[in-house]
Amino acid sequence: MALDKNYIDTTDTGIIAPAVDYYARRGSADDLMKAYYYQGVAYYNAKEYENAMVSMTFAEDQIPKATDMRYVGLVYSTLSSLCNKVYDLSEELRYAEMAAKTFSENGLEKYKYSTLALEGRALASLKRYDEAEDIFAEVINEPSVSKSLKNSIKEDYALLLTLRHNHSDETALSLYREVLSANGSLRNINLWSSYAYSLAACGHNKESGQVFEQLYALDGNKEYSLIDIWQSAAYECEGDYPAALSFLRKSLNYQDSLVNLKLSQATAKARVNYFALKNSQIEVKEKNEQVFFLLVFIFLLLIAAAIYLVYRTRTEKLKKERTRLAEIAESMRIRLQDEIGERDARMIAIRKEYTSIYRSQFKRLGELCETYQLANERRDSQRLVYEKVKEMLKDISGDNDGQKRFEVIIDASLNSIMKHFREDFPKYSEADYRFVSYLFAGFDATTISIILGMPSVDAAYMKKSRIKKTILNSEATYKQEYLETIS
Repeated sequence: MALDKNYIDTTDTGIIAPAVDYYARRGSADDLMKAYYYQGVAYYNAKEYENAMVSMTFAEDQIPKATDMRYVGLVYSTLSSLCNKVYDLSEELRYAEMAAKTFSENGLEKYKYSTLALEGRALASLKRYDEAEDIFAEVINEPSVSKSLKNSIKEDYALLLTLRHNHSDETALSLYREVLSANGSLRNINLWSSYAYSLAACGHNKESGQVFEQLYALDGNKEYSLIDIWQSAAYECEGDYPAALSFLRKSLNYQDSLVNLKLSQATAKARVNYFALKNSQIEVKEKNEQVFFLLVFIFLLLIAAAIYLVYRTRTEKLKKERTRLAEIAESMRIRLQDEIGERDARMIAIRKEYTSIYRSQFKRLGELCETYQLANERRDSQRLVYEKVKEMLKDISGDNDGQKRFEVIIDASLNSIMKHFREDFPKYSEADYRFVSYLFAGFDATTISIILGMPSVDAAYMKKSRIKKTILNSEATYKQEYLETIS
């Protein structure tokens, strides 16, 4: 892999796509895993994190058959970094631990401290500060660690100390100054803002103000809300509480506008993804039909040729055999149609029952409208509507009785499949069981992602893929039944 050997970070996925296509058809599991890995890295460098996650998930699918454990560890490491970018913090830590375990078990000690750094960042993101601080200290104090990694960890360690507000601001400032002395700069706006705050916390108010002023003046800076948060904390250290409150409110207002924008963009993107997926499904169906008819045509030609060659000596025998085969084929066709019809009917009935169970939730929309009308004339209208929406969401997401009834319906129609699944996989959470029940009921990924409020349709596909992989690798009695129903 030339990119890796020459340390070239590219954002051009076009140069990697041919390798992915080639190895998907002819390569080994290791070749395909590496191709998807580099494609994912290219997407990561281009900050296309959703596409990067898809590529890395495909790479992860090859791990059970892969033998190059260095790349297995690198795939896990990149997945950890991606989970940090999409705020899936528990998965970030899990993948970091899997990377560390892979490198450790296969004697790849050179990656030990880089994966330790991933674990420390994941722990810090989860606010497990004591554990993160121990890891950061270990990496910084290790003589064999490279200067670039040490400086990167010093930045993370200093940020952690300023977030903790435990009177470690002098230590944080010292770490920042060491990095600035070595590199001349910090990694991002958040670290610069934290550095400016640490200056204020240590009494260097003038210098702190100068750093904040330079941050606000940066060309193309779109992170004013982040700077405002640290500016508010700095003013609080200086005892200027009105200014601190003003910047805090400014930051919150800006974040509210960003949330609204992201929600509107998510809706539009979901629609685009839906239509793209629909179109893709139609194209696949048409292609499969063409292949099917071609195969049928070829098969019929072969049958005709065989009949012609043996016609003189085996006419009667062949006629009887063809008749018997036709009867068997018809019987199997009728049986298959009946089974498909029964299965479709069960799925339709399950979805109808699901709709019936949650039909009462739609009445709550009317209640929300009434609340909104009543609140129009009141000063606390926003608060009133907010409390009503909060109550509704709590009702819907906590409907365990409805879920239990839904699982009873599924079990009645599908041979107690949910009951067996809970027995075979007792460590899953209730949210996971709810997700699996929707798969068994025949809901597609788009519908499930909307019902469960998942971040994207891709997230639903990835979770489905992980569950199928868990089932496939298990010794469950009903494993084949689970896989057939989910597919």
